[in-house]
Amino acid sequence: MSLSAALVGANVALSNASRQIAVVSGNIDGANVPGYARKTLLLETGPDGYAEAVAIGRATEQALQTASMDATSKASGAAALSGVYDQLEQVFGATSSSNPMAMLSTLQNSLQQLSSQPSNVAAASSVVQQAQTMVDALHSAMTQITGIRQQANDQLGDAVKTLNSLLGQFQTVNTAITAGTGTSTDITSQLDQRDTILSQISQYVGVSAVQRPDGSMALYTDSGVVMFDGIPREVKLAPGALTTGAAGPTLTIDGTDVTSSTSPMKLQTGTIAALIQARDQTAVNAQSQLDELARNLINGFAEKDPAGVQPDQAGMFTNAGSVTLPGNALVTGLAGSISIADSVKNNPMLVRDGGISGAAYTMNTMNAVEYSDRINQLIDVFNAPQSFDPSVSLVGTASLTSYASSTMNIFEAARQKATQSASETKVTQDRATQTLSNATGVNMDDETSKMLEIQRSYQLAAKMVSTIDGMFQSLLTSVGR
Repeated sequence: MSLSAALVGANVALSNASRQIAVVSGNIDGANVPGYARKTLLLETGPDGYAEAVAIGRATEQALQTASMDATSKASGAAALSGVYDQLEQVFGATSSSNPMAMLSTLQNSLQQLSSQPSNVAAASSVVQQAQTMVDALHSAMTQITGIRQQANDQLGDAVKTLNSLLGQFQTVNTAITAGTGTSTDITSQLDQRDTILSQISQYVGVSAVQRPDGSMALYTDSGVVMFDGIPREVKLAPGALTTGAAGPTLTIDGTDVTSSTSPMKLQTGTIAALIQARDQTAVNAQSQLDELARNLINGFAEKDPAGVQPDQAGMFTNAGSVTLPGNALVTGLAGSISIADSVKNNPMLVRDGGISGAAYTMNTMNAVEYSDRINQLIDVFNAPQSFDPSVSLVGTASLTSYASSTMNIFEAARQKATQSASETKVTQDRATQTLSNATGVNMDDETSKMLEIQRSYQLAAKMVSTIDGMFQSLLTSVGR
């Protein structure tokens, strides 16, 4: 080999080592940067027989990335739903002091106290007071649940804004990648950015990415709706206020309904799907359960005409003061309008005597001070079978006491399931993320070892250049003589 050829080879090795040092240094700097993928310098043997740097490669694992995005969507949705259940626990939780369901036993106890001393005005007042506390708790619970639904709807609005922003960012990076694909342009940083944006998008919706030959990507929801194909598709939450007992505004992607119960392309995973479920199902069902408790309190405490002439009318519990009974089917919003009859507030002894809805319904016609028949009838209401609307997902026939117990137990089971799901999906997400990181991320030990090896190669190439240069100098000196 001639000295010239040796010098060229040494300079090529020196240049390659220098570029490799830059790449490895970049890996070390990006080791703790989320979404950073390991880079390598790609070498090819040129026509002159020397290894030449042709491009910078990037570690990718499409299957692992897809698994990581899927796990992220499920974990984000499970966490959002679990958070809503934690809020609802303040209403339905067994330890909640304001749980209307749990207050039934206190109301029943106050009636039993009055039954043992039916002439005691203070005991009668205590019954009315406890009934009012029950009504206040129902009103408060409905207000809390309405607030939880509104919060979920507001979060949906924020999610829509963020998702549209992410799709816009995705377009910018995707365009740069498409322009740089097939050229000598280094687009590895843009590829990192695109994957990071994809991961963020997957928090909100389940997403699948389709790679195109030109380096671009198209994005679809987990239900098959196009989110991005050359341009971002608009994600929109319809305007409108929430209505008690009804589904909220629909969310669309490029005009396609992806959230309503009738949608054939409904989102399956992600924060948005979970918030829709919380707003339109979980919280609405909770409201309906309270409405059913209110309806059966009004019906259970209804007064009958002793003469059998007048129709049954509302007693101590009424629907906004009306004496008309609510019937045998769910009345949406009733828990927010239930009230205590003014007559019994003014005269608590009507609990004992009857006639809350009018004199014709008086049972204690002799005004006997030890009369307790009506009180005992009201006590029996708590354990008597009543009809509950099956749409609230509970047993069709049950007593007030068993209904309340079942409601709290079913809620607690659902909350625990949501909590467990959030925990399990988070573990799966962490494992999927770690597996992807292990495959495409930076191992500091490996990069440090590479750096030492490349530095030795660089020193060797530099020494070779120096040696060859010395040999040239000696040759030139010899020729000069």
